[in-house]
Parts: sequence; C-alpha cells; structure tokens
Amino acid sequence: MSQGRNIETYQSFAENLGTNIVHPLGAAVFLAAALWTILAPRKYLAWPLIFIACFISPAQRFAFLTIDLDFLRAITILTVLRILVLGELRQTRIRAIDYCVFGMMFLMVLAVTARTGGSRTIHEIGQAVDSIGIYLIGRAAVRKWEDLKCLLLGAGIASIPVMIFFTIEQFTQWNFFSLLGGVPEKTTVRDGQLRAQGAFTHPIIAGMFWATFAAMFIGVIFGKRRKLSAILSGWIGTINAVVIALMTNSSTPIAGLLVAVGCWMVFPYRMYLKTIRWVVLAFLVFIHIIHSKGVHSFIFTNISFVSGSTGRHRYLLIDGALSNITDWALYGSRRKYNRSFHDITCDYVYTAVTGGLIPLILEIAIIVLALYACGRAIRAVRNREELFLAYGVGASVLTVSIMAVAVSVYGQAELPFYLSFGIAASLGNLEWLPKKPVHGSQPPVRQVTA
Repeated sequence: MSQGRNIETYQSFAENLGTNIVHPLGAAVFLAAALWTILAPRKYLAWPLIFIACFISPAQRFAFLTIDLDFLRAITILTVLRILVLGELRQTRIRAIDYCVFGMMFLMVLAVTARTGGSRTIHEIGQAVDSIGIYLIGRAAVRKWEDLKCLLLGAGIASIPVMIFFTIEQFTQWNFFSLLGGVPEKTTVRDGQLRAQGAFTHPIIAGMFWATFAAMFIGVIFGKRRKLSAILSGWIGTINAVVIALMTNSSTPIAGLLVAVGCWMVFPYRMYLKTIRWVVLAFLVFIHIIHSKGVHSFIFTNISFVSGSTGRHRYLLIDGALSNITDWALYGSRRKYNRSFHDITCDYVYTAVTGGLIPLILEIAIIVLALYACGRAIRAVRNREELFLAYGVGASVLTVSIMAVAVSVYGQAELPFYLSFGIAASLGNLEWLPKKPVHGSQPPVRQVTA
C-alpha cells in the first residue's frame, strides 16, 4: 500500500473521506465512553480506549472540514485534554523514553513534510497524535500498582464479550461488527481456515492486541490473588486472550503468544536475563553471518504457524530496506524497492522509509528504555505480586515489539504498542525509601512519581 498501511482498510475508507459515519449504536457507545472519560477516576482512564478498540469498527468517525477523527482517535484526544486540564501529569518525572517518543513522532512528521507535504503530512500528524496520546494515557493512568491492576481488570472484562463475538464469528462466519462498517460481513477464509477479526481492522491486529495483554494477564495469575477482579484479569483474561489470538489464525499473534510464554518460562532465571539477552543476540548474529540471505530470511521463510502465511512478504520488506539504506536513511523515501512495498507490514520498515534512520533508532531506543524501566520497577517491588505485575509488563513490551516486525502498528494496534510503553515508563519511576528504617524512625513510605 502506498501509505504503508493495510490496503483493504485504506480502500474501504477512501470513498468516504470527509464524511460523518456514525451508527446509532456506535454513537451510544461513544457517548458512554466520553462521559466515562470525563467523570471517571484517573485509574480508569484507559478503559474507554480499550472498549472503543474492541467494540467499535474503525469506519465510525467524525469529519470536520478536512479532518477525520475515528472514534478511537477522538476518545484519545478527549482523554489527553482531560489529563492536561486536570494536571494529571503534573508530577511526572520526564525520562529519556519520553524524549524518544516525542522526538520520533516529530521527526517522522518533519520528514514527510519535507519529502511530500500536503495531505500526507496531515495523515502522519494524525498517526503522531494517536501514538503520543496513547503513550501519555499509559503514563497518566498507571501511577501505582493498584492502577495497573485496574487497567488489567478493564481489559479482562472486555475480553469476555470479545470472546463471545469471536466464537460466534467462528461458527457462523458472520461478523456482527460489520453493521458498523469497516470490517467484512463474512469472515475471511485463508486455506480453509477462518480468520476472525471482530471490530478490529485486520485479524492480525486483533491477535496482536490480545497477545500483548495475555503477557500481562499471566502475571496476575502468578500473583495468586483470590478476588473476583484478579480472576477476571488473570485466568479469565488469559484464557480469553489466548483463544481470541488463536481464532485469528495468523502466524504473528501465535508467535506473540509463544514469546509471552517464553518470557514467563525464563522467569526463574530472571537474574541472568542480561546473559540470556547477549546469548540470543550472538545467536542471531551467527545465523545472519552463516545464512546466505541473512537471519530475516531464515526466520520468515522457514518458520510458519498456519498455512498460507506471508513470511516471504516480510522477508522481502526487510531485505529491500536493508539493501537500500542509503536511499532512505536521511529522511525516508517513497520508492518501492520490490513488490512487497505495496503493503508495508513491518513497523520498523515503515518507520525507516517514512522518517529515516534517526526515527528508526529512536523507536528501537524506546523499546530498550521501556524494558530498562521494567527492570527498575522489578527492583522496586515490595512483594511477589508486584514482582509478577512488573515482569508481566516487561513481557508485554517484548511481545508487542517482536510482533511489530511482522505487522504495521496503526489504528487499534497502537493501543497495546504505545500503552505498554507508557505503562513501563511509569512503573520505572516508582521510587522507594529504604526498606529497613533507621531505629526510631517511621516505617518506609512509598513515593510515586510516574
């Protein structure tokens, strides 16, 4: 696709650009979400975004002059305005990851403006508003461990009706959310396998969304709380997220689930994560050297979890970008280096050809800093429940980052991607006084600066 996003989605909306598309049911959900955003306590800030992403198809939107706002973007902007008006980021300590997020988005918009200008710039500004807004919501919504539990509770509750609708879609091959437009009425079939997608833009996006949350849900299970909220965001959330991801019948979400499980399998050896990281990196470099077409060819042309996967498409994208680095390194490029570049389904390639080398480096830096923030959070925990929660956020960051190699992060996919980074950044700012107070002093008090 010429815009670097899913072709079918772009074509389905192109004819309706500048037009209000509001179904009565969608309007009712949006109004409820807007009221919730304005009136609810801060810890519930992410709930409206989760529910809009899960139950409102991307065709629903408002149009003002030349500006189109889909419901998820509109709720994101409304939530950010609430955060700014109420000063809910006033005590936030600015970290390097914050500069990287803002810098990456600014440079991508600047590069597109310098290269093309016009409507393409407006499109990129819209993507930047989504990404930065969701990141800030993650920063504001999670300021302590109870906030994270609340956010996961919302996702766990949302997973129940999503699971029901996906199950109906699997058995009837009819997508209820097609009533709102933007998704096909009949479920997509590939090599005889149904690819359920619900209200999501694409089955891969749906699977990516829930595979990311699955990594965090598992942490709630290990926390061994017996409250109903813990059951909803633990066992029920995990089971639903896994089944939903599997019902998309896509390799990328299945790979994401395997990454999440792999992260939790190495939990007992978390003290050796630095060593494990370097061993894995050395192994990938070794494969890249000995394989005639590189490690990306080894992975995408040899590993597939469902029939009909387009691994070679991803390989050609990455190979085309690596082979033409001098062409896009400065401020991106509009060239199509091979036939796969009509649909850029790799977020890192999209960042590279849209903004150039510096935004790509900043995106990788965001991932590294988010994982580093999770490590700081793990060192600040007071009990095993908080340890599992912090580790779960780190697992979700790694899971969504690896899935981004095979999917372009746009629309509903931006929610798990940038929300997990915002949560990680906030948890990394949890600070504690010494755990063993001096004789005669008050017990240690937790100080939080998200």
